[in-house]
Amino acid sequence: MLAQTDSQLLFQLDKEWNEAIMTNQPEKAASYFSDDGQIFVQNGPILSTPAEIRNFVSAMHAKGKVIFSAAATKVELSASGDMGYLTGQFRTESDGVLRTGKYVTIWKKHAGLWKIVIDIFNSD
Repeated sequence: MLAQTDSQLLFQLDKEWNEAIMTNQPEKAASYFSDDGQIFVQNGPILSTPAEIRNFVSAMHAKGKVIFSAAATKVELSASGDMGYLTGQFRTESDGVLRTGKYVTIWKKHAGLWKIVIDIFNSD
């Protein structure tokens, strides 16, 4: 069996992280971030701690049923191989309101493990 390339691994990690958000697993979602990782929330504050990230995921689901999906469409790696970014599109539906948008997630390899350092998204 061939080993995954870092590009393939980042696509997989992005999918897993989005699955944790989709299924309301705040602890798991926060575990994909580096210690100094941040989410730049549209029309909101920058989330800079694991607790803030966990609360953000929980809050998405607190008001009732939320349908969330996201898919990366592009990955790029630095020449040094220790940083990469993914771009993609997302879709949410809550209370009958559909929202689509795009995102950029920057990943950095920490002690051999890929972790999110910045996530930013906005609606179309």
